[in-house]
Amino acid sequence: MADNFLWSPIDKNNFLTEFITSLNKKNLFKGNDYELLHKWSINNKKKFWSEVWNFTSIIGEYKDPVVENENDFINSIFFKNSKLNFSQNLIQIKDDSDAIVFYSEKGFNRRISWKQLDEQVSKIAHYFYNQKIQKGERVGAVLPNIPEAVISFLGAAKIGAIWSSCSADFGPQAVIDRFKQIEPRILLISDYYFYNNKKINTLENIKIIKDQIPSIKQIVIIPYDNKIQNYNVNFEYKNWINIINKSQIFDKYENFNFNTPLNILYSSGTTGVPKCIVHSAGGSLIQHKKEHQLHCNIRPKDKVFYFTTCGWMMWNWLVSCLASKASIYLYDGSPFYPKIDHLFEIA
Repeated sequence: MADNFLWSPIDKNNFLTEFITSLNKKNLFKGNDYELLHKWSINNKKKFWSEVWNFTSIIGEYKDPVVENENDFINSIFFKNSKLNFSQNLIQIKDDSDAIVFYSEKGFNRRISWKQLDEQVSKIAHYFYNQKIQKGERVGAVLPNIPEAVISFLGAAKIGAIWSSCSADFGPQAVIDRFKQIEPRILLISDYYFYNNKKINTLENIKIIKDQIPSIKQIVIIPYDNKIQNYNVNFEYKNWINIINKSQIFDKYENFNFNTPLNILYSSGTTGVPKCIVHSAGGSLIQHKKEHQLHCNIRPKDKVFYFTTCGWMMWNWLVSCLASKASIYLYDGSPFYPKIDHLFEIA
């Protein structure tokens, strides 16, 4: 029974085989075994990561050294003189094919083309820029897994701001515990979300959050149904749709240092207040492209889906699939509504 495999990969038609072949041709590595490659990558960090940069076609300014203090876990630093723009690496296609496909349990489904993604990322980046958001400043978001979360993330990254997101189902104290530490100046929120056939209003908690985090100077509401409307709330806000309609295109891609912070994630909070975990733009990009291409064989025009929320690290992993020119599929809601095999039907 153990020998009855459902599926076995074809070694010749994958990126990992191509990568190994390229190393063999350059006389950097001899062999075709994964375990040997893994051992070689650990013992030859400079060569390995240099080859990953080139093989995965990272856009940026590559400069030596690849790594300093490579045997010092705490003080090692990779690509300290190299530069790139994370957003530029994720938006390389500008046509009308799908970049993002969104499914909601209640049927608010949408498709965002690469052209639309590029335009909307450029517009929200222009808005952040006009609000004087500087490199290294934080943009916070409490959002369901909707396209605007991806767009906002890439808009912030485009100008060197640091992104941090919580899932829409986080209670006010959970958001405060995280965002009070990072002091975001702009907070993006949705008006509601759905879970297991229930519509849940998220606006009622925002005043509580804002009062506890004085760094928040502006709140942007993103309509879940992508329709403009006015909200009867006890705080000032800007509407996402108005921002996108009125903002100009921010064409500039500035290259930032490889180790520039990209986003802030958090520990689970099981031993007190969640601890901030900062990830760099270059580190996230090269690690994700390595995993996507060498481990998952993700190629241009592939479709990638992972069930996640904006509060989980896998959301960031999914978004980075755009860098391999694949389409990403977002799902918001219960995975078991309206029936247990709903996600399989989408797939």
